[in-house]
Amino acid sequence: MLANPTRTILGPDPTHRTCVINGYAFQQDALHTFNGWQYACFYASGPDAEEPLYVHLSRRKLPAGPWETFMFDDIGQMTDDGHNTVQVNAIYLSIPAA
Repeated sequence: MLANPTRTILGPDPTHRTCVINGYAFQQDALHTFNGWQYACFYASGPDAEEPLYVHLSRRKLPAGPWETFMFDDIGQMTDDGHNTVQVNAIYLSIPAA
């Protein structure tokens, strides 16, 4: 039997907008597992105001490490459009020694 799932809220979904931009059915790769780590990306407000929204990237060491979150505060998302979702992916490159 599977263990009960754990629910973690990394950042609240912006409630002051008409369109939801986190967790849509068509959103792909908002949660990604790679090399013993789990990564999640989402839009959330900054620490000082509701607008603009910023991309946040969180990670945790599996199986149950604490989440660490980084906010990309260089470009704010100002458009209230539900098509503006964020995805995460990881690329592993192995370069052989010469």
